[in-house]
Amino acid sequence: MKRLIITLLALPLLCTSCWWLSRDEVVDYYPKSEFDHDYKSKLYYTTTDGSLPSNIDPDAFSIDIISMKQENGVGVITFDGILRRIGYRAFENCDNLKSVVVPDSVRIIFNNAFGGCVSLEEVILPDSLMSIEPRTFFNCTSLRSIEIPKRVETIRVDAFLMCDNLEEFRGANASDDGRTIIIEYDGYIDKKRYIAAFAPYGIEEYTLPDNANTVGEYAFHLCDKLKRVTIPDNYSIIEDSAFAYCSALEEITFGSGIREIRYEALRDCLNLRSIYIKATTPPLLRKSSFATFDYTNYSFTFLGCDVYVPEESVEAYRKAEEWSEFAEYIKGYDFE
Repeated sequence: MKRLIITLLALPLLCTSCWWLSRDEVVDYYPKSEFDHDYKSKLYYTTTDGSLPSNIDPDAFSIDIISMKQENGVGVITFDGILRRIGYRAFENCDNLKSVVVPDSVRIIFNNAFGGCVSLEEVILPDSLMSIEPRTFFNCTSLRSIEIPKRVETIRVDAFLMCDNLEEFRGANASDDGRTIIIEYDGYIDKKRYIAAFAPYGIEEYTLPDNANTVGEYAFHLCDKLKRVTIPDNYSIIEDSAFAYCSALEEITFGSGIREIRYEALRDCLNLRSIYIKATTPPLLRKSSFATFDYTNYSFTFLGCDVYVPEESVEAYRKAEEWSEFAEYIKGYDFE
């Protein structure tokens, strides 16, 4: 009987090949104690072929790697101390990396840390995480879903660029439909709730969530399947390159609250046919906002699409700074 009990107690430890099935099981497998050295000095992973990650940079972690082992399909990287960051290009182009558990001590994941990990299907990010830097998950084409911890304060530009199969964000910062991450930022003038990232898979038409008020930099950059976008009335700012290079985009509607459309917001959206703007007062516009770049003359040129504004505001738009550059394309529209 004693031998049977010991065997039953040991089974969960032996069944390491099953530990990746859910976040709860990962937490059960992973050392729990906050004071356990191993808890914050080990990174667990799996690969497609059961071997070590194909292209890891041992100098990207600010502390030394003691060992890298693989057992029963589960790998572990042990560090000489508590891991605080996943450094620049740490796992870039590890094309056999399938899943990873980041230690609950990491505060920041730097540029391109997992860029080009085309087989990466699942990432467990720690509650300690506060910042995801540019292109962290660039071109992770196998990534379908990811949970963003609630302590994350910053998601930098293009953090999920070309994650074309990403269809769901989870966590406290995810929108109700799971398609966007919304980060809150307290500025000097007002509080900004901005869309930091978009999960594009299978979406051709999209209405932005109404519990944000800003479209962040590069949030929809290179989403090449989007055809129509509607921005609710409570949005006031569209930041730099927010919809740049959305090559399939045909129509976009800006709500009545829009007051600023920043640099290259719709740059090189070459299939754009119609822009609808409900605001009665012309928003602040940049010359590059609705433009393509002419490399011959080395200047920005208007996209050549129709711009529909409230009937009573047509002349105001045609005379406004920057808008006057394409006055002949501005037309009245009844938004009632």
